[in-house]
Amino acid sequence: MDHRITHASHRKVYLRLLTWVRARLGLCGERIFAASDNAARHHGWQIAVTQAGLGRRYRDPRFDSLAACPPCGGRGARTPGDPCRACEGTGRVTITARTAAQASPRRPA
Repeated sequence: MDHRITHASHRKVYLRLLTWVRARLGLCGERIFAASDNAARHHGWQIAVTQAGLGRRYRDPRFDSLAACPPCGGRGARTPGDPCRACEGTGRVTITARTAAQASPRRPA
């Protein structure tokens, strides 16, 4: 009986090993980042798992509600030394549903 490893069986072994390694890396990442992930969940942040489970990217979804201040163009001042009153010199404003409705062009009735 011939016991050669065929191309198909070699691929199955490789894929099984790769799956096992990825699962172990994911478990290691979960243990390493457990405290950080819990803190992020507590604050309501988004968590993106990267680098085969050994990396994380955290993002506060409140950043979606920030935009450049229209009066000063995001510079924080209209003229040097004169802070913008609309954004209090920060260069950004918070977008609300009302602000978004005002900013969108309206169609004539």
